[in-house]
Amino acid sequence: MNLYMVKYALDEEKGIRRLLQDKYLIAERRYKGDTAASDVLLDLELAIKSAYLTEKQRHVIHFLYGESQMTQTEVANKLRVSQKQISIHLRAAIKKITKVYKTWRYNEIEMLVVVDDMECTTV
Repeated sequence: MNLYMVKYALDEEKGIRRLLQDKYLIAERRYKGDTAASDVLLDLELAIKSAYLTEKQRHVIHFLYGESQMTQTEVANKLRVSQKQISIHLRAAIKKITKVYKTWRYNEIEMLVVVDDMECTTV
């Protein structure tokens, strides 16, 4: 079992991208009674809703980081656009979500991640 600390800088695009990528690791903790994980996910959903994403941006976030966790190429095929367009929509969406967190004056959160078991817990 490998443990490592992950820092999510919520006022930076890189941190938001990482948080979106790890969303399901964090969600697993919610079902194990980790209320801090629930708070992180609720805040993320609210930030996404508050970011006023376009329809394409919402779709890109949903397909890349939702249940299906598709690749950019798969999303491009599904939406009938180029992979470059997916990348552009993703970058714009992450920028908008980051702006919401900056408005809320969020800085950084830390999560302890268990790699082998695909689990994480908040610290």
